[in-house]
Amino acid sequence: MPAAQVRVVDTTGAGDAFLGGLLAGLHAGLDLESAGKLGNACGGACCEQIGAFPDHPEAARARVLELFGALGGGPLVLRPLGRDATAAERAVEHFLEVVPRELADVAKRTDRSALAAAVELILAAESAGGRVHVTGVGKPEHVARYAAALLSSTGTPASFLHGTEVTHGSVGQIRPGDVVIAISNSGATEELLRAVGALRRFGARSVAVTGNEASPLAREADVVLAARVDDEGDALGFAPRASILAETLVLAALSVGLQEAKGFTREDYNRRHPSGELGKKSGR
Repeated sequence: MPAAQVRVVDTTGAGDAFLGGLLAGLHAGLDLESAGKLGNACGGACCEQIGAFPDHPEAARARVLELFGALGGGPLVLRPLGRDATAAERAVEHFLEVVPRELADVAKRTDRSALAAAVELILAAESAGGRVHVTGVGKPEHVARYAAALLSSTGTPASFLHGTEVTHGSVGQIRPGDVVIAISNSGATEELLRAVGALRRFGARSVAVTGNEASPLAREADVVLAARVDDEGDALGFAPRASILAETLVLAALSVGLQEAKGFTREDYNRRHPSGELGKKSGR
């Protein structure tokens, strides 16, 4: 391929500049020919100055992109110039790359028929006078509180049920025919399994939201909503980050299904949420 047409001042470092541009282009996803053009542009820009290192990096980069365009190079997105990223910044970048991909995979894998079955189970329970409860232990406890609030505000009255208190008397919150949504990534949390067993003995039906469809929790459930992730998004992989977001995604999808099945309207929402900015928007 042709070299960039430049006024040569000094060829020192031109070969290294070419190789650096070639590798940078391949790393950025360019095909071999385009990466070669970027290498030629880097080599050419290097020849226009004295020495191998640019005095003004931003101007040198702009010149490289100008020459790359003149050689017929296509669109190219480069990271900003600056200091090397710290370990913390690299970890954050990794998380922000991994988690959206994990959530997209969860959305693709989500069994629509299972969501429909969960909607029907809850509608049938409500028509028979049953109620909805949401429970979890550990981090899923916080998801359960959110899910109960979300369902309640969108037409499905739901209450939070404390997972570890169930076997200490709170099972009395349940009536036969109620539906309990139980959340656990592993599906093997002992406290939650004891709670679910007690709830079933009281006549409750259950929906499991779990990352393990073969877990004890899933085997006990009437409906299983899978929320599996392969990577929590950090180096250790212990703290529930991506898995918590996956559980929230699945529960939010369930709330949408119930909202539509009930013909929930803007006016219905406003009656439940008259205050704040959402109250203002829904009341217009």
